[in-house]
Amino acid sequence: MKINRDSLYRSIFYVFTGVFLLVFYTRCYPLILASPDDWRYINYWRDFAFATLGRGWNPGRVLPESLMPIGGNLGVYVIGPLVHDSIGFIREIAIGVSIPVIIAIVFYLYSFGRLLRKRLNVGIRTELFLTLVFFLFHFWIFRSAQSHNTYLFDGLSPNLYYFYVIPVLLNFSACFIWVSIGDGESLKKLAPAPKSAFWVMIYFSVFSNLFTSVVIAVFAGLRCLITLIWHREDSFKKTLYAVRYEAVILLMWLYSMAAEAMGGNAAHVTASAEALSFAQKIRNVITDSFELLLKVNKYFALLCAVLIVVLIIRMISNTKLRNDVLFITAHAATVYIYQILLGCVVGPEYISRAMVSATFLIDLLILDILAINEIISIKREAVLLAPLFVIVVISMINTREPVFNASASEVIPLERLDGYYVDTVVEADRNGLDTVTISAPKWYPYLPDDPDGLYSTYISSTLYKYGLTSRKMTILFDGNN
Repeated sequence: MKINRDSLYRSIFYVFTGVFLLVFYTRCYPLILASPDDWRYINYWRDFAFATLGRGWNPGRVLPESLMPIGGNLGVYVIGPLVHDSIGFIREIAIGVSIPVIIAIVFYLYSFGRLLRKRLNVGIRTELFLTLVFFLFHFWIFRSAQSHNTYLFDGLSPNLYYFYVIPVLLNFSACFIWVSIGDGESLKKLAPAPKSAFWVMIYFSVFSNLFTSVVIAVFAGLRCLITLIWHREDSFKKTLYAVRYEAVILLMWLYSMAAEAMGGNAAHVTASAEALSFAQKIRNVITDSFELLLKVNKYFALLCAVLIVVLIIRMISNTKLRNDVLFITAHAATVYIYQILLGCVVGPEYISRAMVSATFLIDLLILDILAINEIISIKREAVLLAPLFVIVVISMINTREPVFNASASEVIPLERLDGYYVDTVVEADRNGLDTVTISAPKWYPYLPDDPDGLYSTYISSTLYKYGLTSRKMTILFDGNN
């Protein structure tokens, strides 16, 4: 009976979280198409789900290029008919692309809760409390009363959610689940269905994005190193067998790096940084990373400092906790160093994005949760203060300014402008035209700067793909043609 009750509590928690995220991403912060890449990737289907050396623009990005068009199809072919097309094409797409994002976040939280349950052996109330606090910390970390907030789930625009946020969440989810399963022998004993699902998750984690796949790669590398130390007295064959799964992941990751290095985009992203010395590149990336860290909310930073002190004190007498803390710290430090080196190649600005910094800042949140759990274990009555603590954290997240990066004053005109593009092109198609010139509407006097014709190309191909036009239209923006 206890198992059924715990499962019920857990189901209610994650359903409620999913509903909150659905409202958040469809009403508070809808994922409106904001760039040419947004228009492109909702209809671009990757020809095959493998990374091939020397083929493709970004051959290692299997996950985002396979998943984002699914979001587009969900919006047009599932959401649209359900609401009888009353919300319009742009809103259908926004809802459709939000669904995989929501699923990724909920699965990430579920994986974290499972980790707490298996690794720390916490009860259901403590598990859900710590998972909720972990979730809220993602919003509190960069909270600012002076400017628009950002947060660790923030992708700025739909395609960036799929290219960065979802891969980060999937990578950490894979790590959480792997720890909760145990060592290689425990993984080997899994039933065929969960084992297959696990390796599919690993595959898409590795072949997602070089900024994010480092999470699972460093995790596997550290486990491999620790296992090699434990088995240093064993034969080479036995030692290799003990790290076989970790070795497979590292080989996959190295292959993904080689594929990206030989992809069509490689020369493009490195050209702008070639004139600088390596030392200058390092300085630029570190400077950008410090500028991001200076934006961490001061009250969140103060709480982190207190919790880290708690961890240090508890580590003295708790070997298991000490091992966990050292592993997480090593993971964060290694990922951070990797992001600095990668930033030297592709540009320093990437590390200042919340969705990239999440690859090492989430480790900090995990350490905070470990410390809170230690406080509860010291004084069981402390869990009675959980509702008050949650209320305080929520109050810290809210601001007098627009709470999120994109306020309603920015999103609503953009949504209306996208709808204006669609209506103008569709009307021209109905009139039998092959070419349409889009002029700036009176209520929004700005048109996209489109010197390369990317907006024109992708808006045309997307509307044709989803059956809104009968042909691929030639679109000209007044003032850009």
